[in-house]
Amino acid sequence: MQGKRRDKNGRILKTGESQRKDLTYMFRYNENGERKCVYAKTLQELRSKEEEIGKRKFEGLQYASANVLVKDYIEHYIEKMPNIKFTTKGTYMTAFNRIKNTPVGNMKVSDVKKHDAKLWASSLKEQGLSFNSINISLQVAKAAFETAVEDEIVAKNPFNFKLSTVIPIERTERSIIPLRKKDDFLEFVKQDRVGKKYYHDLVILIETGMRIGELYGLTKSDIDLEKKCIHVSHQIFFPRNKEEQRHVIPPKSKAGDRWIPMTEPVAASFKELVDLQRNRKVQVVIDGHSGFLFVDHSGYPRRGRTLNAALAVVIARYNEANHENIPVITAHALRHTFCSYMVSRGMDIKSLQYVVGHSKVGLLLDRYAHSDYDIIESAMLKEV
Repeated sequence: MQGKRRDKNGRILKTGESQRKDLTYMFRYNENGERKCVYAKTLQELRSKEEEIGKRKFEGLQYASANVLVKDYIEHYIEKMPNIKFTTKGTYMTAFNRIKNTPVGNMKVSDVKKHDAKLWASSLKEQGLSFNSINISLQVAKAAFETAVEDEIVAKNPFNFKLSTVIPIERTERSIIPLRKKDDFLEFVKQDRVGKKYYHDLVILIETGMRIGELYGLTKSDIDLEKKCIHVSHQIFFPRNKEEQRHVIPPKSKAGDRWIPMTEPVAASFKELVDLQRNRKVQVVIDGHSGFLFVDHSGYPRRGRTLNAALAVVIARYNEANHENIPVITAHALRHTFCSYMVSRGMDIKSLQYVVGHSKVGLLLDRYAHSDYDIIESAMLKEV
């Protein structure tokens, strides 16, 4: 089973491309709201036609730029960005989705005023989005409209304003699993009908501080059970569009390529996972990588959103059974949990920076140095 579609000669096919039974090629695309196809005898010929289609669509957009809708202009801007990472494009498309079905998204580019842009930002806040999420969407819209200003389509950029002038900046405390409840919680997970499927995932995230994409990108070759260490050298990327392919991509930064020591619980989990992987009949290959340790029923790497949904269910059940009030958290919050535990145990910040693959010490201190009662108590009572 392959992670990418290929033609009979093994060449990777792009989105929209396919090879027919008679070995000719076809490209499907949308133009002016219509579904269209072009055909070619060779892949090279097909891609020449794709290039012509792209130029025609771009010229058509430029011709009607003043009258084009905001949502179409921003989508086109994102699609034409050169050398954009999968992760970055995913973030930009999420931002685009927050504008496409709104009143401002359906306005003409030339008609948008700053007042309209601010109303749009306020509406996102009313929908429950965080300041940071809204700000990312604002920055994408602002960047797209900068090109409109440069091309003299509009005189001023209506999205050029500070979000804090419309929405107050939020200072929220990051939720973690309290240190004194960690062992009880993991034991509950191990016995829970829903949680036990994700027991190893949660143990490893809590004990290593890995990002969810790093964890689910791990393969058998990344694990050294003899030396008890994990090599993080890549991560799995799941596009938000289900039609697009999964990819194995480099870590978030150069600091992300690292070796992480295993604690005994982590080593025990990986031993079991490696044994399971060895006996698996279906071995998925994605961008040359195989032997994935965390897979779904189809053999593909798990999705972070699936774990988050399960985590919400398990935490609610744990709270009900134990009369506790652990907040509902995401898998990423387990990274904060790990960092807080390490701070409480006296790990110096440079070592912590290396283990979690963080590139900036200042940001690390800002984000992860929690000071709740459990952390203070643990640090103060720790034997030196």
